[in-house]
Amino acid sequence: MIKKVIPFVHNKLKEIVTTDDYVIDGTCGNGYDTLFLARLARKVYAFDIQELAIENTKERMKRNRIHNVQFILDSHANVDKYVEENIKAAVFNLGYLPGSDKKVVTKGESTLEAVKKIQKKLVIGGLICFVVYTGKFGGEEESNDLLNYVNGLDHKSFNVIKYCYLNNEKAPYVVIMEKL
Repeated sequence: MIKKVIPFVHNKLKEIVTTDDYVIDGTCGNGYDTLFLARLARKVYAFDIQELAIENTKERMKRNRIHNVQFILDSHANVDKYVEENIKAAVFNLGYLPGSDKKVVTKGESTLEAVKKIQKKLVIGGLICFVVYTGKFGGEEESNDLLNYVNGLDHKSFNVIKYCYLNNEKAPYVVIMEKL
């Protein structure tokens, strides 16, 4: 059976993340990826620029008795100001916070800035995963920025895959970078 995009990403993360690892949720939103990561890793750094997203994620962690998350109300582009440890994985569920202003969205510029900083801290075998929504406001531009960047990565340093539905252009797709 073909997995939908989020379960596909979660499956890949489950294969590599252990209770000794530090991970990043670059867009914590309503906390679903944060919760998933927190159950696998030693610590999750959960970023979002919207206070509502941080509050939603905090509430989800509280309901699930999760205590290994550091919440960061700031752009993921500033990851270097908060994360000192080496990172095993990072997840970016790009777009907007469901149920909020659809004009407040992730942008290619800040996402790529975060990725470049995380790449330096990513351990060999570590993953950076993106779920990309092209149908949102600004989604095509962000998608193009991301694809242009990852297509230029040295194949001796990173494997990059794209997982998508070929018969549904509006469906979200996944990009995963693996550090070699």
